[in-house]
Amino acid sequence: MIYVRKNFLPLELINDIDSYVSKNIGESKWYTNIVWPENIVRGGNQVSILSLKAFEDKIKQTYVDYKSKFKNSKITAQCYVWQRGSHIPWHTDHSQGTRKMGSTIYLNKQWDKNDGGLYLYEENKKIHAEVPEFNKMILNDHKLSHAVSMLTNTAKQVRVTLQIWLGTAQ
Repeated sequence: MIYVRKNFLPLELINDIDSYVSKNIGESKWYTNIVWPENIVRGGNQVSILSLKAFEDKIKQTYVDYKSKFKNSKITAQCYVWQRGSHIPWHTDHSQGTRKMGSTIYLNKQWDKNDGGLYLYEENKKIHAEVPEFNKMILNDHKLSHAVSMLTNTAKQVRVTLQIWLGTAQ
């Protein structure tokens, strides 16, 4: 099942994350989707990734406040910067080891759905789409098949998301 919650993170936390990301542009802390399996990259353009380990405790607390079942979960948080032409084809997250759930939080203050980057998922044999909206959280709780539509080559901006992985505590 997919859960959606608007205005999910405290704005102060988003501002702190934004400052951290901006401060680290050009630093060697970034890596890309080149490390992803080919069936996930599938010819898509670059997604730049920055670990947000320093923010994981505060992000986790927001998830615990949302659903207490996350109290004993391990959280991994990353910032993804999606370039034009990037996407993720249909897949499930079954093969992600200790990761039990995946979540996306959108950071673009404005987004035009015509620019792509929609979160797609299949539920009850129907395809649904979530348009990126600032500070909207999507939680894939049951490993549903999902994808991200390709950002158009004419997108007005890159797409910025927080990717949160919730799993078993180690």
